[in-house]
Amino acid sequence: MSATSTSNISKNTILCHACAEDVLDEYIPCQGFCNAVFHPDCSGVKPALLKEIASHRQIFWVCKSCTNLMVDLRHRRSIQCAYEAGQELSLSHHNRIVEQLKSELLTVLKAELSANFAKLVASNSLTPRSSSLNKGGFRGSGSRRLFDNNPAPPPGPNPIPPKPVTGKPRGPTDVPERIVANGFGAPAGDDSPRFWLYLSRVSRNVTEEQITKLAIDRLGVSEIKAKRLVAKGKDVSRMRFISFKVGMNFDLKDKALESTTWPDGLLVQSSATCPTTRSNEYANAEVYARIHAAGVKGNGDKSEGYRANFTSEPGLFTYGSLNKLTRTSVPPGVSTSQQRRPDPVYGQGSGGFRLQPSGEYNEVNDSGPALNRRHLQQPNGPLSFITVYYQNAGGIRTKTKQFYLALASSDYDVIALSETWLQDDIVDAELSSNYHLFRQDRSALTSDRRRGGGVLVAVKKSHEVTCTRVLSRGYEYLEQVAVRVKVRNHIVYVCCIYIRPNGPPEVYASHGTAVQELLDLSTHDDSIIVTGDYNLPHLSWTFDDDVNGFIPLNASSEQELALTENVVATGLLQICSLMNANGRILDLAFVNDAHSVELIEPPSSILRTDRHHKPFVLRVDFLDVPDEATGNYEMEPDFRRCDFDLAAEALSIIDWDAILLDRDTNAATTILYDVLYEIVRQFVPVRRIPCNRTEKLPWWNADLRNRRNILRKARKKLFRASTPENRATVEHLEAEYESLQDSSFREYLNRVQVDLKENPSSFWRYVRSRKRSSVLPARISFNNTTAENPADAANIFADFFSNVYETTAPAASADYLNTLPTHDLQYSQPEFSQVDVQTALDVVDPSKGAGPDRLPPAFIKRLSAQLAKPVSIIFNRSLSEGVFPDEWKLAAITPIHKSGSTMAADNYRPISILSCLPKVFEVLIHEGMYSAAQVIISEFQHGFVKKRSTVSNLMAYVSALNENLEKFKQTDAIYFDFAKAFDKVPHTLIIAKLDRLGFPRWLTAWIRSYLSGRHTNCCTRMT
Repeated sequence: MSATSTSNISKNTILCHACAEDVLDEYIPCQGFCNAVFHPDCSGVKPALLKEIASHRQIFWVCKSCTNLMVDLRHRRSIQCAYEAGQELSLSHHNRIVEQLKSELLTVLKAELSANFAKLVASNSLTPRSSSLNKGGFRGSGSRRLFDNNPAPPPGPNPIPPKPVTGKPRGPTDVPERIVANGFGAPAGDDSPRFWLYLSRVSRNVTEEQITKLAIDRLGVSEIKAKRLVAKGKDVSRMRFISFKVGMNFDLKDKALESTTWPDGLLVQSSATCPTTRSNEYANAEVYARIHAAGVKGNGDKSEGYRANFTSEPGLFTYGSLNKLTRTSVPPGVSTSQQRRPDPVYGQGSGGFRLQPSGEYNEVNDSGPALNRRHLQQPNGPLSFITVYYQNAGGIRTKTKQFYLALASSDYDVIALSETWLQDDIVDAELSSNYHLFRQDRSALTSDRRRGGGVLVAVKKSHEVTCTRVLSRGYEYLEQVAVRVKVRNHIVYVCCIYIRPNGPPEVYASHGTAVQELLDLSTHDDSIIVTGDYNLPHLSWTFDDDVNGFIPLNASSEQELALTENVVATGLLQICSLMNANGRILDLAFVNDAHSVELIEPPSSILRTDRHHKPFVLRVDFLDVPDEATGNYEMEPDFRRCDFDLAAEALSIIDWDAILLDRDTNAATTILYDVLYEIVRQFVPVRRIPCNRTEKLPWWNADLRNRRNILRKARKKLFRASTPENRATVEHLEAEYESLQDSSFREYLNRVQVDLKENPSSFWRYVRSRKRSSVLPARISFNNTTAENPADAANIFADFFSNVYETTAPAASADYLNTLPTHDLQYSQPEFSQVDVQTALDVVDPSKGAGPDRLPPAFIKRLSAQLAKPVSIIFNRSLSEGVFPDEWKLAAITPIHKSGSTMAADNYRPISILSCLPKVFEVLIHEGMYSAAQVIISEFQHGFVKKRSTVSNLMAYVSALNENLEKFKQTDAIYFDFAKAFDKVPHTLIIAKLDRLGFPRWLTAWIRSYLSGRHTNCCTRMT
């Protein structure tokens, strides 16, 4: 440009540093060395970033030349220092120096410009944005002169740009819309408690001043604090919504919840969503409001949470979709802290640069200070705790052995796992024998994908612990498990959930409903833990002293908003701040009382960890009481410690002939049991048996048990005081114990394999232990009825098994009976002597368990000499009268799983357990009947015949096949399998056939009594 043309330039003209032309209406200044201005096109800044710079007063831009100059000056200094030190600099070394210099330079810029910005604010050089809404907005770098009529400043040798921009001016159309409000309660630092509202779904253009002005105008007070919950470094222009936290005096709670407080008749309603309307005072302002407001009335008092629906017509708010007013517990927080504004954000080169996180609300995932924990030690009981371990398992299907051994040595009271990848083909017994397992595997209801997902909650079997699954009905479509765990006198609700990435927002909403149900089920003293993998990588969490927990920042997507509006809104506090390798928090932990729950990083993980997920342990403190008040025990006789000498002496002096004289069979049997129960009461000590017994592992030895006890004590010490010394001790002991346990387990498996031929029972015992569990799953279903406790499960099995039996027996056909051959079987009524009975009692298997009479065979066998006489009297009298004692018609039925789903009752078969004495009676009768029936038993009969079995049947079949093959003959075989054949045999037909075959009338009469009037009790044990 010529000198003449330059002299004709107006004093108000600002020239672009790149093209030397008038910048006219739009320009962007450099805040570096040159202090020049540029056309937006000449600056090289992307249009999206230009819009960002124009709308935020906190962004400063440095041109490329100044940036290179800054780096070059420092680079030369570093090269000179390296040369003087005699270092050889390669190209990669140069590159590393440049990157390091950039980082150092930006840090210095941050500090210097932050200080300058603070001075500007302190000197009132920057006018608050809300006071200039009607004056054309702010002027300065990044602003556009088309929004303001003031002339540009006169140029100097290097034109001086206007003052830094405080933000793009807001027109009447840039007002907040569709806000959702949730509440937090916290006592303030002063004498007046504070009431907090968490606002989500706020338009990204809304300022703190606008929210504050709205609350001040409507509540009529000046003590209002509003804080924008946007993490430092977050690009707001990419967010759909932002969030705010608004604090006020607790006395304003009722007024804030009144519909008349807000514009144009805000009303509490319970209908569906009503149309959005607009306010005259706040043009274009629409706030979608579901207010869950919570507050604390003084320190230590129980707070109350409220959830209500609001509508305005016309007005600032429209109401949400909740249709009832509920109350939830919100734990008290700690003193409020002074709110501070986020530091400014600066620009560099051709793009914007965001500062490193610092200060409150600045970090994307802020670890925050330690949670405030009140001292729980009380005079009425010592402080105790339970531990809840959580981990994203990343699949257990290929880690069943590792998981089984880990749980065998685990001391955690509760274990919650997400992403288990389990299916029905892996039974609970294959995973653990020391824990009750509650599973929600992936199914067609929870996802259209077959692989992945699934959650599991394991509760340690202990005499101090009882557990029940809750919230199973109505939430089958969620991969979620909720369990009520009672440890001594304290109740903990543990809920674990897995939500796949980009899951529907409805899943988060349904999960929030489930959490609300947990709150409704709980009492004030119960603990609630909700944890899982929520897969919200872009949702940030920062520690907030006001609520003593982490609150969400940057909630913008529908999934993030659904979490904050449905789970956070319940009043639970998020306390997990463990970031993964990418600096994100995917696994969350919500609790109802952050004071009594502490999050600890475990010394080692149960399963191999994933870089995207960190395991953690939640220690829940509670006040303990003695075991006698809350222990989950059963009292039963300890027959191993019975004084058999005194018992035998007491039985031997009884005159059985006198007390059983003129007594019928049933009366005599009752007298015998009265005597036996009195003997048990006098000579058998009682022991306390835990209801939840831990299975004794066959590979354990004395050394392993000793190390196990040492490790358990070290873990308790660590959880009481998580010091580096205690952590190092536990890590060392766990490594030693894991190595020793693996070695012992391998040796046990080798022994089982070596002894397979000589001792096959040990092999099959191991197979059964890994294939079937001695307890039933948490849920049993039959005919659209589901049971979740042992009593209901017993009724379901009783209904199913009773349907199997034939209630109406068909009459025996005379034509059919006439086709049967008749025989005159010689079997006279026996007279059992004391020797016969004692011999039969001496051969009973002492390893078997007790029947319905609760008298084990070992007890009967040790007293066989003394019991032979009364038992022989009852046996003989029963045959003479043709009456089988009613006491012996009772059987205990245990369901045994066959195949298929373990939760379906029709996949079980019944096993009847009889008492010892009637089984001895059956053996004596069977011997005589078998001898008499030898003449009518076919030679082709292999079942239920001595010295014959399926093996002998198969040998005869193969022999016949080989013979026909040698003769080139065809062989046809037909196999029949009658479903539940023995359960459906008509008793009347049996008696008729026995009569026709020639058995004596005294025997058929006794068998008729034996088969009639029988009763069964279904016994169940559930996880």
